[in-house]
Amino acid sequence: MGNTNDHPTLAAASAPQAAQVLDARTLSQLDELAAASRDAELFDRMMQVFFDTTQTRLRGLQGLHEVRDAAQVGEVAHAICGGAVSIGAVRLAAHCRDLQRTAAAGQLELQPQWRAELRAEIELTFAALRQLLASRL
Repeated sequence: MGNTNDHPTLAAASAPQAAQVLDARTLSQLDELAAASRDAELFDRMMQVFFDTTQTRLRGLQGLHEVRDAAQVGEVAHAICGGAVSIGAVRLAAHCRDLQRTAAAGQLELQPQWRAELRAEIELTFAALRQLLASRL
């Protein structure tokens, strides 16, 4: 592995937005996995699965008028966190871990903005991933 310009993933992760949101090391490992599998579309499919599952989980939370089940919120945050970690979305993962702790403590009412914050962090992550995928074309 040379400099980041030799690897589209690393070059994109060096861009200001992506570098703050995505872990270049994880992205490099995913690139290596895709190369080893000789599946040129593996990386893109993994990102699409992340997009789809995260959107579905977020819609599930947003569809609730008033979330009173902290355990359910914690489970969804845990699921989103797992996906985020697997693709290197470090900020989203950290946000989800914070939300899991808040939910486990039963303190969601102390953070009425948690849904908006989660949505904003997901949108930021999606924007960074789109930037990354566009750089791979």
